[in-house]
Amino acid sequence: VYDLLATQPPPSPSNTMPPNLYFFTIQFSLW
Repeated sequence: VYDLLATQPPPSPSNTMPPNLYFFTIQFSLW
């Protein structure tokens, strides 16, 4: 999971979700 998060691109400025919530959503979906 950590390796995948490391390869994930940073959230776009237009994204309304905070970076923390963005990565948390990815972890939750992969979990």
